[in-house]
Amino acid sequence: IVSTPTLELGIDIGDLNSVVSMIVSITRLTQRIGRAGRKGQESVAILALRENDPISSFYRHIPEKYFTDIDAAYMEPDNEIVGYYQLIAASMSGRLKVSDFSRHKAIIEKIEKEGLVEIIDGERVRIKNANEARKAWRSYSIRGIGDTIQIKAGERNLGERSMPMAAQELHPGAIYLHGGRNYQSIDFKYAPGLGRAIVVPTQDRSMYTKPLYFTMPRIIEILERRRVLGLNVIYCSLEMTQTVYGYVRKQTRSGITLGRHDLAEPLVYTYTTRGFAFAAPEPSKAVNDYVSGVIPDSRDIKMGPAALYGGAFHALEHVVIESSDMLTGGGTREIGGVSMGDSGIIFVYDGSPGGNGASKLLFGRLDEAFKRTETILEKCDCKTVDGCPLCTYSYQCGNNNTPLFKLGALESVKKILSGTETSVDIDRYTGYEPVV
Repeated sequence: IVSTPTLELGIDIGDLNSVVSMIVSITRLTQRIGRAGRKGQESVAILALRENDPISSFYRHIPEKYFTDIDAAYMEPDNEIVGYYQLIAASMSGRLKVSDFSRHKAIIEKIEKEGLVEIIDGERVRIKNANEARKAWRSYSIRGIGDTIQIKAGERNLGERSMPMAAQELHPGAIYLHGGRNYQSIDFKYAPGLGRAIVVPTQDRSMYTKPLYFTMPRIIEILERRRVLGLNVIYCSLEMTQTVYGYVRKQTRSGITLGRHDLAEPLVYTYTTRGFAFAAPEPSKAVNDYVSGVIPDSRDIKMGPAALYGGAFHALEHVVIESSDMLTGGGTREIGGVSMGDSGIIFVYDGSPGGNGASKLLFGRLDEAFKRTETILEKCDCKTVDGCPLCTYSYQCGNNNTPLFKLGALESVKKILSGTETSVDIDRYTGYEPVV
């Protein structure tokens, strides 16, 4: 039987003797295992690891860790975007008091300035413009908290996606999979609050697209500092500006790049979120070994020192984020990262506007993430300079996995684990080109 993970088939599964599952957390696997052997018979469960995946590689070498990596729950209680709509809804009930939400007083004041509510005697919040408040509240979607992009195929409304992910998936030229069918985006219009993407069906399944983009961070406020081994790591509120400037077409079966295309007009989106930043130690030995020829590179185009340092930090950022999936319970789908050129400064941030708590969870477990990063890089047998999908490559990379320098990333993380001290100079990173 091939089924949904929870085996919601509407049939008696008492005779089921085995379960085969692709890699999921131990929490989810335990639920699936419980579907077999219901009548007391001997049963077997098989966990299938992926072939080209850093997480699968880690568990392949250290399987005992899999059984202790319990899913963590995370949230961002101070998400101002969620709070905005929730407080509008609360004020519509007629029972909202400022003192009940003292930590969100700034949001209440914002709603008041917009003319939606009025504050009576500095305490009770009352709806002032019910129609506008209702209109604002109804525009909120539980599927996402960014500005919404409607997906249109002719007269049909296929659904919607939230920014900033919508710009990556629905830019002009993008291949978009929906309901088992391929569509190609032919137009993308964005306006604050709402936008639309026009898609047309395509029968060509021989290729897929990946966006090319970069994200520029700006620190708004440092919220917390933490010493991780020798690193001074800062947790902060951030303004992120994402620019989707092109895409590559790849062959479906092989993953070979078929071509690169630049957008006629880049898609730019700015939002606030939360995340942390640290300065990675310089991998000077690995860089010198490459430049002097000790580390061979069979590629025609060789990397210079700036690309080597930038590639090392870029690779380190990739592996730290990939390893976080084991520590946050699927957080790589909710976390983004950007390395600031060859400065060594790396940002890890919540991919949702306003924040979702995933990066804060990783912020508290960063020492373990660095240990797993070292294991992933050391245990991978590939000999290529840039690494491979088992170690340094990321399917989320907006720079087509370039530049990357595996041995530089390994040296840098070893220095971190040995206690090398660094701190983030918040005035230093702004002049560098970001690489995601």
